[in-house]
Amino acid sequence: MAAGFGSRMLPATKDTPKPLVEVNGKRIIETLLDALVAAEIKDITIIVGYQRQQFKSLLANYPFLKFVTNDDYVNCNNISSMMKVLDRLDRGTYICEADLYVTNPAIISKYQYDSNILGYYCQETTDWCFKLQAGCVTDYR
Repeated sequence: MAAGFGSRMLPATKDTPKPLVEVNGKRIIETLLDALVAAEIKDITIIVGYQRQQFKSLLANYPFLKFVTNDDYVNCNNISSMMKVLDRLDRGTYICEADLYVTNPAIISKYQYDSNILGYYCQETTDWCFKLQAGCVTDYR
């Protein structure tokens, strides 16, 4: 999911989508793409919105990428991106937020049978939360 504006990273995201912002000489999304490729995963669809044309530059290093546009990101936020690809989801699908800087590519494996949430525990939040049951995400709020 890479459709959002990235307002919390202004001014870096004024003209550049947050996943394409460089950190330590590498674009944020490339850390995730490299981890997926290292796990032999190349069936990758990126849901774009804000400054979507800039994502085409990724094709130079990742020619297998597919793109889907989420024009609703302005009103419904990046999380609405999943509605654009419901027909592509199956039990073996990874859902990744493209603005997470991955320093350890081993967190992604080719076959993973439990949910893997990149985050940390907190008592209260205004952000999205996931409900787990038997190691799998069963709901979000």
